[in-house]
Amino acid sequence: MWYLFSVELGTYVKILPLTICELFTDVSLAFAIIATGIGMLMEELYVCTDNFTEAEVQILVALFASKFGLLATKYRRVQPDGTVCFRVRFSSKAENLALLRRTVLPYMHSSMLYAFITNYCFKAHGPLYTIHLLYR
Repeated sequence: MWYLFSVELGTYVKILPLTICELFTDVSLAFAIIATGIGMLMEELYVCTDNFTEAEVQILVALFASKFGLLATKYRRVQPDGTVCFRVRFSSKAENLALLRRTVLPYMHSSMLYAFITNYCFKAHGPLYTIHLLYR
């Protein structure tokens, strides 16, 4: 992801550069899942884009469709403080998740593969079980 220092917040925040369509690659997608993916919930994978605007999340959804052929939607979330934010939700269709896995797995360390496991418990199953599930 790309970051810019926010003087107002006193920290770095994720940004969507104007050239996102040219810059975003399968490696970028893998990094987005590693850095902000919250894993499989109900067979869906979410990427946290809470500080992006609704329009920016929609740009990402369109980018994932046009550049990678992936089905994604924007997911509206209300934070505990009442703030409305949006996340990217990848479709739970089996062929979509298989395409997502094929696209990003070559760039992900095995310790980060938990994002693709539904109800995954690393201590109970270990990394070999994870890899088996990902590639079946």
